[in-house]
Amino acid sequence: MQGTRVVTTMVMLALVGGCRTATRVVEEPRVDLDLTGGGNRGFLVGTPPAAAGGRKTTRRMVETEIEIPPIVKTAPPSEAGAPAAEPPEGTSGYAK
Repeated sequence: MQGTRVVTTMVMLALVGGCRTATRVVEEPRVDLDLTGGGNRGFLVGTPPAAAGGRKTTRRMVETEIEIPPIVKTAPPSEAGAPAAEPPEGTSGYAK
């Protein structure tokens, strides 16, 4: 219930603010399952029991991308082949 409220709130804010969002579920491999190195596996005293073989090898992650539109609109960059504009003569680069 709490997760639904958070997602709904995020979607409403994105719609009002003009943001573009993308959410997807990704299966990521778990890298923390290598228990063959021995060690104590978190036990402070004694020996740990045998490692269970029924562990999941992937985990589900939810990725959310939020693209915020720019606050200040800038002019598009000039073409790469176009020469740069020269300042007027005698202005030392400053327009009068």
